[in-house]
Amino acid sequence: MAAPASAASADTKAVIGKSLQSGVSAEASIKYHYWQIGGSKHKGYTRWTGAYDIAGVYTYGKYGTSGGKVVLYVYGKDTKADGRSAGIEIKGLPGYKYPQVFTPKKGKKTFSVGGSTGAKTVYIREVLGNRNKDGVSFDVKKAGKWKKISA
Repeated sequence: MAAPASAASADTKAVIGKSLQSGVSAEASIKYHYWQIGGSKHKGYTRWTGAYDIAGVYTYGKYGTSGGKVVLYVYGKDTKADGRSAGIEIKGLPGYKYPQVFTPKKGKKTFSVGGSTGAKTVYIREVLGNRNKDGVSFDVKKAGKWKKISA
């Protein structure tokens, strides 16, 4: 898979994600790498800054490997009342033509997603955008740089 462009162009399309694969085997034996985008530095976390960070979204999480596949947990918050939904976009999930976007449920400010991605390599980035009336697709209006995560 070729690496995606470093920043989003306006009006890219994604699909609202439901969940990642559950039932990760040997969860306790996975060596996780902890990361955050923006915010105050937390002990033990690697802070991805600059082009990865966009105003209005705060994300952090962990990733590791199980069975040669990336296991990813993401927690986030919509930090700006700007009329757009904040979220995390994941590209490279098997079986999906478009990237998956995970956002807070209606009326909430926080979101989380986690489990096995089923892929050896995925790309993640913070996004701001709007859910479409179809309830399935999401228009990305602003996005950070893609971060590659490999098993």
